[in-house]
Amino acid sequence: MDQAADEARSPATPVKACTDDPPAGEVWSTIKGYDGLYEASTFGRVRRVCESGEKIVLDGSIQKLYSYIKVHLTAEGERPKKKFVHRLILETFKGPPPDKESQLCCHLDGNPLNNKIENLYWGSYKKNAADRDRHGNTCRGERSSVAVLKDKDVLNIVDLLARGESIVSIVKKTGINDRTVRDVVSGRTWSHVSGIKLCRQ
Repeated sequence: MDQAADEARSPATPVKACTDDPPAGEVWSTIKGYDGLYEASTFGRVRRVCESGEKIVLDGSIQKLYSYIKVHLTAEGERPKKKFVHRLILETFKGPPPDKESQLCCHLDGNPLNNKIENLYWGSYKKNAADRDRHGNTCRGERSSVAVLKDKDVLNIVDLLARGESIVSIVKKTGINDRTVRDVVSGRTWSHVSGIKLCRQ
């Protein structure tokens, strides 16, 4: 599923910008398309440039599903636009995605709140998915908002199967529908919990 689409559909919670003394070595640069209006920093922050010359670090909101930070940027004569801070930082300091395969802004350490430039890189959907698995951030199984089973339900199905119960019997004892039970037993779904690997003919 498209990263931006996933992000846009998820609710967000406010996040307060850090307004303490600026960290040593922080570098600011103009955000493309917002010359004289907004700047991004190598430390993952975004600020607005006021007509008075004052520069104000923006608060943001955290997109709930993957915890990406969003801010609203407004160009003259345009309506405010939601922008993801990690993409703003990477585009500002490393330029646009290098090719069609590497369109996603990825976090090296798996922490979506760490938007320092050294933690970001352009990656493919496959690489991003592998990173999520490696860091334990993949929304699968009972972490998914559309999951109809819990881990304990899957383990119960596996236990009943190991005891010699038929699929029909498992359906009757658990109340879980036939299709769902068959998918678990075949390894088509929930294999990360059941340990059952899908056997392809």
